[in-house]
Amino acid sequence: MEWLAGTTVLLGALVAMKLLMSGTPLAGVSLWLVALQIAAVATSVTPALAAFATVVPRMPRTVLVWPFVATTVWIAGLLAGTFREGGLGAAQAAPPPSGRAC
Repeated sequence: MEWLAGTTVLLGALVAMKLLMSGTPLAGVSLWLVALQIAAVATSVTPALAAFATVVPRMPRTVLVWPFVATTVWIAGLLAGTFREGGLGAAQAAPPPSGRAC
């Protein structure tokens, strides 16, 4: 688990440097975007944890469900974000240009 803590520190440092270099205030970052990014990272980390857990003796097999749960949460968040107010979902598609025959 030390490598997970180290990776978290590294990702936090990268995000902090990006925010400082871009000049974007932290308040300008949507919490929805942050939640989706955390879900995406969990989707990539949980399969590795499950793979390591399969070789550890007496480890419960419920660990193998974690990647499916993380992926389901991530995809559900992406779908919910599509239909959020202010999103770029199908309901806000631009109408066809008027005055021209299709």
